[in-house]
Amino acid sequence: MLVRFGSIGKKDITITTYPGGIHRSEIYYEFINVVESIEFEVFPGELYNCDSDSTEIYITGNYELLFSPSDWVNQTSQNTAFVELHPGTLTITAAHGTCINSYNLDIIDIPDDICAALTIYEGVNGPFSNSCATPQADEPVPPEGTGNYGGCFSQSGWCQSEARIDNSVWFRFEYPDNIPGMSIETEGFDNQIAVYKANSCQDLLDGNYILLAANDDFQSNADYAATITNLAGAEAGDNLWLQVDGSYGGATGTFKITLNHFTISNSQDIMPLPGGDNIKVYPNPTDGNFIIEINGPLNREISIEVLDISGNIISSYFIGNALSPITTEVDMKGSAPGMYLVKITSRNNTIVRKVFVH
Repeated sequence: MLVRFGSIGKKDITITTYPGGIHRSEIYYEFINVVESIEFEVFPGELYNCDSDSTEIYITGNYELLFSPSDWVNQTSQNTAFVELHPGTLTITAAHGTCINSYNLDIIDIPDDICAALTIYEGVNGPFSNSCATPQADEPVPPEGTGNYGGCFSQSGWCQSEARIDNSVWFRFEYPDNIPGMSIETEGFDNQIAVYKANSCQDLLDGNYILLAANDDFQSNADYAATITNLAGAEAGDNLWLQVDGSYGGATGTFKITLNHFTISNSQDIMPLPGGDNIKVYPNPTDGNFIIEINGPLNREISIEVLDISGNIISSYFIGNALSPITTEVDMKGSAPGMYLVKITSRNNTIVRKVFVH
């Protein structure tokens, strides 16, 4: 039975039956929602070409479905289909009468192996993901960064206690000639990146490379995505390799890479909080208890918040008219393992540190 409505909006329906010859009606209020276009969802909302060649997707609704490219898909029922995992975008079009809508399903490449590194170019590249990536035997690891904030803002290493590989993916590019400089920006999730100069992927695995730059956190990035501000030490024609790994113990996510033929300002020298270089959080990693130590001529009110990665406040502390040194012990025993943020605010200045509970 086909039912047509002359207007959009929520509609009541009445069902009438005659059990035993007795008239009976039931009204269902706002049972149907009539809209101007088709609404449907696809699960999962994005795919990764990890270990399998294909995977099953589910499409909601009761519509005629069209797929492009069609040879990537084997539709197995009204709502299910197997999709071959070719990197790119699969367009799913749903039709019902004159109503049509489309959904673009991204199939994201996972360049897990160094010798399968993807080539990137000037401008924005991606999206990519490290969601099912793994460490590779003999894969290079940058050193710990130096300087303030646990070395996290360094351009020559990764955060102290984070200089290890969890789920890295690889990219390659050639340094061009006649450019004033180069920088690399990432966005999407908390990552750590490094750039190496090597003739081949095997040279990287054999240790025959030069580490040109490495960064864990770029201060102006709210998602803690890494940035190389000035890629020095490369010449025209050099083969360069970009390593992207999940930070704070193996973060995963979808991200983009922007390759610039210019340098950008390095904000690591900007102090987010007076005396911020004298803030210590230890031991880190911790089994639950840790100490926040603040030294310096503060003489002001200090607030401290410990948050989980979703931004929920786990504990908070307020210290009025604080005189240095300040030592605050935080008890995190019983908390789930993972990364937490320590947010320290004085007047209008804030600094955030990471702490890892194992």
